[in-house]
Amino acid sequence: MSKILAILLGIFGLLAVVSPAAARAEAQPDWIDAPPRSVGDAYRMSIAVGPYTTRAECDAQLPSALQEALDRYVEACLGEEVRRRIVLPADYLRQLVKDQWEEVGQYSVGPMTRLHVLLEFDRKAKDRVLDQLRRSAVARRLWFTGFGWAAWLAMLGGVYGYLRIAGSRKSG
Repeated sequence: MSKILAILLGIFGLLAVVSPAAARAEAQPDWIDAPPRSVGDAYRMSIAVGPYTTRAECDAQLPSALQEALDRYVEACLGEEVRRRIVLPADYLRQLVKDQWEEVGQYSVGPMTRLHVLLEFDRKAKDRVLDQLRRSAVARRLWFTGFGWAAWLAMLGGVYGYLRIAGSRKSG
């Protein structure tokens, strides 16, 4: 619509002034509104952080947003039951960022910044997620095994203590 208006104004020799919001909307990358999808052997998704008053606030919230995106990726690829078991370091998650776009919009409280980030989970990222899943499974099994042995030893100690007390009462 704004392009048609600009063309009509240009035809009649009038000067068209494009608002900053319209200019930003035209410059917005296509990947921002794209749904998560596979591209080759990679999985791409976009996330948005904000709106916040400054870019620094967006950057401060980025690690938690990246972890949430990882959770969604794991849920989509491996299922909901393993979603919260995978935690990767924030610096590694930042390596998955392929593109960023900063959007400044006018809100009732003033200008606010929203950071759009394109993530790409390639083969190496998927292997790292699967490795982390295996480590998580091993750690859970070890914890349950240790807990089982501790419960078994506590029960044996209780039985031994009971027998010692019962035996001392009979002989005394």
